[in-house]
Formats: sequence, structure tokens, C-alpha cells
Amino acid sequence: MAFNVGDTVEWKSQSGGYSKIKRGEVVLVLSPGEPLKTEKLNRAGLRTNSSCGYGLPRYHESYVVRIGNQAYWPRVKNLHRPSLTPDKQ
Repeated sequence: MAFNVGDTVEWKSQSGGYSKIKRGEVVLVLSPGEPLKTEKLNRAGLRTNSSCGYGLPRYHESYVVRIGNQAYWPRVKNLHRPSLTPDKQ
């Protein structure tokens, strides 16, 4: 599934034995193999820390998602468009 800048997406995040649904707006679309550079995030007014999943480039199109002023780089396979009804988990 492909997304565009401005799309709302959500994914399940897990940490410390807890999981929650995160929802945000796609702010950057990265081409296959394109590294995520902090300058791009800073120009977009986003905070940068390990939540963005920095590391090696991904060899498929990927998306940077904004929640508030925090940037996230979730795995594409976990992203989906929000359902119309809240997910009861």
C-alpha cells in the first residue's frame, strides 16, 4: 500500500511490554535506498531522536510520520490507513 504526504496512517507500537496504536501524518516519502537525514527532519520542524528508527536505508519506499513535533520512521509493513471505527484491542 502506498501513501502520500498528508495521508493519515496508524500502526501498532510496542515497548516495555506495552502496545498502543500510534496515528500521525506522513510528512516525507523516501525513495528506495534513500537514507533518512536529520537535516530533512529539522527543516520540517521535527524533533529527532531514536524514535525515528535511524539506521541503514530501506530498500523500498518508506515514510516518515509526524505525531505532534516528533518524527517516526515505522516499518511500512505495519502501516495502514485508520479504520472508521476505533480498534478495540
